[in-house]
Amino acid sequence: MSTKSDYMKKERCDYCENGILEFKIIREYFRYKEELVAIDNTPVFVCNRCGEHYHNAKIARKLREIVEKRSLIQETIPVPIVNFDQVQLGG
Repeated sequence: MSTKSDYMKKERCDYCENGILEFKIIREYFRYKEELVAIDNTPVFVCNRCGEHYHNAKIARKLREIVEKRSLIQETIPVPIVNFDQVQLGG
């Protein structure tokens, strides 16, 4: 009998084509309208090579429902913002 974490076991990453997908529970970040939303305890498959994230259709639907319901927000945290063009790297 297979488990939920076996769903994509041994699957190759479509993005880098070299990595293997591993099941993890993480904090996932989504941009919704003008906001960045973090969702804790999100089941996800992550490429062990490039870090690309994959969700099955059921999880993707639930994530979309979560970010659309502002009443579910439990905490708001400040996020630092840096302008890429204003930073000069040493060389």
